[in-house]
Amino acid sequence: MFSLSTILSAGWKNLKSNPILLVPGILSAILSFVFIFAIAWALAGDLDAAATTALTSGVDMVTYLNSINFEAFDFGHFFLIFFVALILMFVCSAFIEAGLTGMVKEAVVTGKTKFGDLFTYGAKYFLRFILYTILLSLVIGIPIIILAVIMGFVVSSLTAGTTTIAVVSFLFLLLIFIAAILLSLFFYFVPYIIIVEDMGVIDSFKRSYHLFMDNKKNVFVFVLAMVVINFILLLLTNILVVVLDFIPVVGVFIALLVSLIFTSAITALIAAWGIHAFIELAGKDVIGVAYVEYAEITEE
Repeated sequence: MFSLSTILSAGWKNLKSNPILLVPGILSAILSFVFIFAIAWALAGDLDAAATTALTSGVDMVTYLNSINFEAFDFGHFFLIFFVALILMFVCSAFIEAGLTGMVKEAVVTGKTKFGDLFTYGAKYFLRFILYTILLSLVIGIPIIILAVIMGFVVSSLTAGTTTIAVVSFLFLLLIFIAAILLSLFFYFVPYIIIVEDMGVIDSFKRSYHLFMDNKKNVFVFVLAMVVINFILLLLTNILVVVLDFIPVVGVFIALLVSLIFTSAITALIAAWGIHAFIELAGKDVIGVAYVEYAEITEE
């Protein structure tokens, strides 16, 4: 029987038994830092300012942009660095996401994972994760763009008062939001299906869609819980970081470390809960010979 509390408890046990699951999140944070640094450096070529901008996650980006002399700006140099950095970021992110999902799968199914699983699963599945990301962007993005264009035409053709335009715009935005949520529900389990069932991307999309259609209530409740929990945990993390920032001298470094660890933990937990939910919804036979081992772990 599908139990949200059991899934949450099991995912927490996986992370507690395998703190190595924090590593992919830390690597993702480092990757984001490198990307922001590359863009900041491409804008002005000032390494010190670029490092400061990257460390503050773009907080000082407006001030940084105002300091740039755009009359002497080399747009060719900027776009070359930007697109190279973007492609590398995209590929490396897919590798890390695939590796993390694989590590979590090992922790969920067998109780243990190791750092080497990051590279094993990352190398095997990163191309599928790249394709998955592209297709998901198209599947969700195209309907939203179409609705946005229709909204633009409708609103621009209205001759009624400001209130009517505001109401129509709100209704369209609500429709766009609902469409995005529904499409996300349909394909929420795609990355977990790719890893757990070693399935192709297109088949994983179909599998996730049918899984939702067969378990609408459970999938909706689970995804809603993930959104709420993720929001609360990130909010608490940000509050803690703000408080730690008040500590003189070392406060900013402690805050950075706490934020890094907490964010990495949340990322790993969301993946663990996702795989547990998929196994429970799809049936434990999807993990094959590991069924007995998995059952023993989740019942401890």
